[in-house]
Amino acid sequence: MKYLICETEIRPEDTPESAKTYGILLLSEGKEILRVPDVSPNKKNVENLIDLLSQNGASVVHIEEIITDFIGNENFFEKIL
Repeated sequence: MKYLICETEIRPEDTPESAKTYGILLLSEGKEILRVPDVSPNKKNVENLIDLLSQNGASVVHIEEIITDFIGNENFFEKIL
């Protein structure tokens, strides 16, 4: 499995300007298994999370839970990543 960063451009309501958010794409044998498009607006944090997932061989079974934990505690992850 391979974890990649994906970029999404969003346009928040009541604003003319768009913003970028970063997510995680999971591939297996070149095929998309999972896409979580809006993990964080902080690209470096998502890159660090992807590195952590890759280094530890995180299973697809747990990836959504790990990402949910990351989103709810991004400030904590910034300190340890």
